[in-house]
Amino acid sequence: MNSKVPFSRSLNSFGWMMKAAVFGTLVGAGLLILVAGGFSGSPEAYAQRQPPQSANTNSDLIAFSTMVGDTQQLTLIDPRQRVMSVYHVEGDGKISLKSARRIEWDLKITQLNSAAPLPHEVRSMVEQ
Repeated sequence: MNSKVPFSRSLNSFGWMMKAAVFGTLVGAGLLILVAGGFSGSPEAYAQRQPPQSANTNSDLIAFSTMVGDTQQLTLIDPRQRVMSVYHVEGDGKISLKSARRIEWDLKITQLNSAAPLPHEVRSMVEQ
């Protein structure tokens, strides 16, 4: 029995391997571009591409995350205790609490730093 593979059959195997190699290279290049684009040095471009992320599962906390320069800003809101906290996460993983406050009374304010038309003026226009 002849153990040699016919020439045309070996070309088909070689062609299949070349197609797989080209496809793998294209997929790898696409992933590289995607990853490199996600870590670009321009925070403005990153902020324009990615809106603030909100995660609200069945937990008691509401979380928002966004980039502020090279720092990730994480805002946590506890609706039950009516407390809001803001953290900064540096690139090296360092976490620092920037501010925390009870917002119960803030939520009762009907007007602060408002410009015309003021809320009561809008209400009177709508009710006419």
